[in-house]
Amino acid sequence: MSATPNKFQQQIHAKGLCDERCAAFMATSGMLPDGSFGMVLLAVKGHNLYIYDTVGMKSEIGELLYVIPLREIRKLETGNFLTEMLKNYSLRFEYNGHRFTFRNCFTMKREIAVIKEEAM
Repeated sequence: MSATPNKFQQQIHAKGLCDERCAAFMATSGMLPDGSFGMVLLAVKGHNLYIYDTVGMKSEIGELLYVIPLREIRKLETGNFLTEMLKNYSLRFEYNGHRFTFRNCFTMKREIAVIKEEAM
């Protein structure tokens, strides 16, 4: 895990959207259970994964879409579907009978490790 959160993660932590681990990142969602898709913020706070919509071209944080207890997710899968050099990680899991898929989790290896740890 990297020692220092990046500026964006520090801002998300300062807003109270993630905990001190600063496991927060932007990703592209496939279709979510409510039918929405696009850029979202994923942030770990305590034992939950918070998924926020984003607004506008500046990717400002929008409304809270989901609060997912990490210990209740199933079939957690992560992968690097391009090359290790591109670090294009993806994250997939099931929760409450629905499939969640996120891609373009660039260089988010540390943050995904926090999600995996909490999901155990």
